[in-house]
Amino acid sequence: MSEGMVSSVFYFEKKGAVNTEKTLEIALTRAAEAKIGKIVVASSTGETALKLHQMAADSVKIINAYSENKGGSHENSSVCNRRRGKQGLQGT
Repeated sequence: MSEGMVSSVFYFEKKGAVNTEKTLEIALTRAAEAKIGKIVVASSTGETALKLHQMAADSVKIINAYSENKGGSHENSSVCNRRRGKQGLQGT
């Protein structure tokens, strides 16, 4: 018999930022189950990366995949500057 994995799927009723926290909870649960130590998160404003940091700073390394058409970095985003004292998400 071949080996494999059984997994569940969660479907959101609506799209949008309202799903961010639940998505992060699901990702963190799966990361813990599979002993995944790093999570890549897309966060153009830094809000999602900051939320993930608040939820799991001690359990996973967070890699913020920041992208903006005009260029820039997550360390210069308004949310990171305002919430993290211009430290961005360094050290996470």
